[in-house]
Amino acid sequence: MFSPTPPDRPRPIAADRANRLLVASTLAVLGLAGLPALANAGTLRGLGHPYATGIGTVDSTPRGIAVLPNAPADATAAAAGDGISLVLTPGGVYSTGYNLTTPTALAGLGLGATATSPGASTLQAVPGTADVKAVAAGGQRGSLLLHDDGTVSAFGANIFGNAGGTVGTAIATPTTVAGLTGITQVAAGPNHSLALDGDGNVWAWGQVGQLGTGGTAPNSVPAKVLLPAGRKAVQVAAGVDHSLALLDDGTVVGWGVNTTGALGDGTTTTPPTASPVVTVTGLADAVGPKRVVQIAAGDRSSFALLADGSYRAWGYNSSGRLGLGLGSAGLDAKVTTATTRAATTDGIAATSYPAFKQIVSERAVTYALTTDGRVFGWGQNSNGELGGPTLKWLSGAPFGTPVSDAQVYTEVPQPILGLTDVPWLATGGAGRQQIVVSEPILRQHDSSSPVFTGQEVGTISPVQNAAVAYSNQVASSITKVYLEGDNARDFLLPRGAASGDADIFVTNSDRITAWPFTLPVGSQLYVPLRFAPGGEGLRTAFVVVETANGETLRIAVSGIGTPATGGPKGDTGTSGATGAKGDKGDTVTVTVPSGGTISVASTRTLTTVKRGKTAKLPFVLLNGTAGTLPKSVATAGLPTALRATGTARTAIPALASGTERAFSVPVRVGKRAALGTRRITVTIKVAGKTVRRTASLRVSR
Repeated sequence: MFSPTPPDRPRPIAADRANRLLVASTLAVLGLAGLPALANAGTLRGLGHPYATGIGTVDSTPRGIAVLPNAPADATAAAAGDGISLVLTPGGVYSTGYNLTTPTALAGLGLGATATSPGASTLQAVPGTADVKAVAAGGQRGSLLLHDDGTVSAFGANIFGNAGGTVGTAIATPTTVAGLTGITQVAAGPNHSLALDGDGNVWAWGQVGQLGTGGTAPNSVPAKVLLPAGRKAVQVAAGVDHSLALLDDGTVVGWGVNTTGALGDGTTTTPPTASPVVTVTGLADAVGPKRVVQIAAGDRSSFALLADGSYRAWGYNSSGRLGLGLGSAGLDAKVTTATTRAATTDGIAATSYPAFKQIVSERAVTYALTTDGRVFGWGQNSNGELGGPTLKWLSGAPFGTPVSDAQVYTEVPQPILGLTDVPWLATGGAGRQQIVVSEPILRQHDSSSPVFTGQEVGTISPVQNAAVAYSNQVASSITKVYLEGDNARDFLLPRGAASGDADIFVTNSDRITAWPFTLPVGSQLYVPLRFAPGGEGLRTAFVVVETANGETLRIAVSGIGTPATGGPKGDTGTSGATGAKGDKGDTVTVTVPSGGTISVASTRTLTTVKRGKTAKLPFVLLNGTAGTLPKSVATAGLPTALRATGTARTAIPALASGTERAFSVPVRVGKRAALGTRRITVTIKVAGKTVRRTASLRVSR
């Protein structure tokens, strides 16, 4: 914390007690820096290359974990395809993608006539999807939607018929795939599609050589995969050019291209068309607590997740995507059988990693979700897929350790910091992104909201901390703090909060001296706030904190405005007439030509003084301009009934931008002053403006 500035010095509008930021669960997206952003509860974030993720920009600069605009607040699942992302909500499906320059490519969004070049840079609602319960994104050429009634619809460029319909004819909106009923799961590669029905049959359509059906040409009509006799599939996974199925006896089979060992049959030979399905080797002991519970297929890479939370991998190890600890010599290894991770890699024991409950293999990167909701990743990071600009190859150093820009991959599973309490990962084997639900990076320490009570209209409260936030796991770059809401004008922040000026906020006893400001992990951000009600009753607003990655936090603040003390009766004239009612006492604010405002408020509505004594009328001056206010003088106009002596004025020293100064105007009341209450006007001339404020003075015996 920090010590308050002595009262005889101008002090920053800083804090006296702490309340923490209100935030809620946040949706985040990994992989392509192009996913959309939302604030507070239910927001999506994107990570990596932007073209497929919808962060609302048109360039390809990786941005780490970025919040997404236009994001739905209630995502329940997502799919990551080649250049396309899908998000499922209870109300329907949203899609996003970028760098789509032709009508054929734009069909990959499923938006029909609403899709325009160069594509959707933010998530947009796909029409006719209210009854969809699962999604699979292959990419621009085809994506699948599973409906509540067990039917499947598809859309995309359809180059190889993988969206159904006629081979080569684009389908711009979700259209039913003929011949499929009772479907329980769908999966999609960039050029082929899969569907699993309730009887354990696997259906495939699209590019020849990837279907496992025995066909010899691209096919838009689903056909049965030639599974081993008597066996049923319980799960399917589609990679870039191969597929996997988990069978009812616990074995795993594969079909498609096998030049890098992705089918795991101990060879690098693609099976013949007549008998395209082969059994994955190396899983004979995968039974009981080590049985296979989930499969994943990516770009020439394959995974089997076991019941104990460990995994086995096979296929192409480029960029360390298999995560097996093969070392630099195994960088481009072709692993042809299901293989367990090395016992130790770069000093890190395989047993030191947490148990995983889901694994997703993509183009050159792999993601895994732990049982306690954390996300790990390994493989390629050239587009920021793993959350940082670069990572070490074969390094046990903490994630984010600075390394050479040339080292953009790792085979050591890295925790992706800033993602916690994640319930699921997006599926898909062709993408370069990942979509998750996660807690926000900025957190509150408790659930309280700052409340100002009983503040008289026209007066200004002492400073309070509106909120205290801390950065969870990773540092946050704070770019802006401001007020919004119907009664935002009733709450005061220093000018620097809205404009980005320096020397305003305090974090861990240090003042912010430049914007944007990096809030370190575990640090608090103190947001100073005053309440100056412009009306009676409940007044509400939000303190808004924005970060460089698009995260927006809104902290509810409230106060109660109480009735202003009415002015006293005026002097009684010789005819007995009653003087006018006194000033109600609103805070006086004027705008200066150079920008900003100057405000003067009384800090006491009524001052009492005895005859022959000196009263001090208290006020506060707030400098809301960009510059320093020059020295000024406050002068009180005194009624003759006070029989005052001396000069009722005081000098106010120069006042820095964003600060306040308390001052008082002395009034020496005569020994024969009239008893009763008088209204006194104080005039301040500063920065070319005249500011006037009234106060009440009661004379007693």
